[in-house]
Amino acid sequence: MALDFIIKNNKEYPKDYLPIDIKTHNIIVTEAKKNVLLMFSRIADYYADSFYDVSELENLIKEIDMLMEKLSDSKDSINFLGELREMAMSALKQDTGIRVRAD
Repeated sequence: MALDFIIKNNKEYPKDYLPIDIKTHNIIVTEAKKNVLLMFSRIADYYADSFYDVSELENLIKEIDMLMEKLSDSKDSINFLGELREMAMSALKQDTGIRVRAD
């Protein structure tokens, strides 16, 4: 089971997706809780769906940058956060949100 971050195309099929494993999720969410990062608090439950509206993506990117600084020793977390940052930038350019789906 993974938690997937997804950008969907006009036909609602996944255009781009990024899975996060539970270990990396726990590292990131634990650090986000310590720093009261609201965008990441919404994915605290690994087994629940969520959504980031396009209007929230700039704040998500700021939180990603803060977490990347805090978690510089965790290679898997840095790799995931870097890819999530790219996805958020892409979603902003496409004027669309990011779905988070537990599957």
